[in-house]
Amino acid sequence: MKRWLGLSGYAAGGLGWLPVAVVAALLSAPHALAQSGELRSLLDRMERLERDIGALNRQLSRGGKRPLVAPGAVSGTADAGPAIARLDIRLTALDEELRAATGKMEELTYRIGQINSRLDKLVGDVDYRLSVLEGARTGAPGVAEAPVSGRPRMAAVPRAPAVEARAPGARGQGFAAPPGILGTITENDLKAITPPKARAGPAQPAVAPAATETAVLPEGTPKERYTYAFGLLRQAKYDEAEAALRAFIQAHGDDPLASNARFWLGDTYYVREQFKEAAKTFLAGYKADPKGAKAPDDLLKLGMSLARLEKKKEACVTFAKLKTDFPDAPDRIKKAAARERQRAACR
Repeated sequence: MKRWLGLSGYAAGGLGWLPVAVVAALLSAPHALAQSGELRSLLDRMERLERDIGALNRQLSRGGKRPLVAPGAVSGTADAGPAIARLDIRLTALDEELRAATGKMEELTYRIGQINSRLDKLVGDVDYRLSVLEGARTGAPGVAEAPVSGRPRMAAVPRAPAVEARAPGARGQGFAAPPGILGTITENDLKAITPPKARAGPAQPAVAPAATETAVLPEGTPKERYTYAFGLLRQAKYDEAEAALRAFIQAHGDDPLASNARFWLGDTYYVREQFKEAAKTFLAGYKADPKGAKAPDDLLKLGMSLARLEKKKEACVTFAKLKTDFPDAPDRIKKAAARERQRAACR
């Protein structure tokens, strides 16, 4: 009787009731007492099972995976009774649950990796845009002379209103580079575009003389002068930036930064929706350095300017040339060109 009371107290201790219940079942079988060797083997197996259960509990409390246990190590014989069979079923169910949880965790980890990769690309693209013109939005309201009808954007600018018909005999300024043909876009086509009406104030000066250049640009090295002109553009002071960039190109036309200056000069027109002057400037920049670092940007913005002028055919030719001549262009240029081709309904 004392033995049964002791066993009952031991069974109240959680998982410990399993081996005791099996021992009680064995003690109730007379033939099991006669076979002491078989009983010892069964007790050893129960001890191993108890250790495995303890290890499983520790693993589960730490959130780890349970080591796989061979089915033969936990499956009992007919003499072990139904308790071990129930335990084996429970362990198998826990193992399946752990496998399902592990699969879900791996799937979530993969999705998080994809999201991080896309986020890194998005952050890089946004950083580039902010470093060029998007940062200028914060300074745009404080500029009194900049007649911007819409917010400047890098890739998508609102469609311009209908452009007035060009005069057949009107001619504009020529370019420093010799005449040439970019696909089906001839220089004469661009020269025939009516230049915008002159506005009052210091905007759009003609060829700046030496005195004007000195007044527009500060003294310093070409890099310092370029930084000053680009800073005006970053502040959305487009009229002043236009004058400074023109002066820089005239004073330092052979400097490596001249290609950048030509591109940003065209952008001062583009963000103000002066697409005719923008197209001329981007074409001049491309012809001045057709293999330079800014050549893909020049072609992209040239095509965008032509599309805003409703010259869809010429714009599509420009986008095609960009794709053919610069297959290794940065992804931002490829994506922008694809978007503009679709907008212009290019085939």
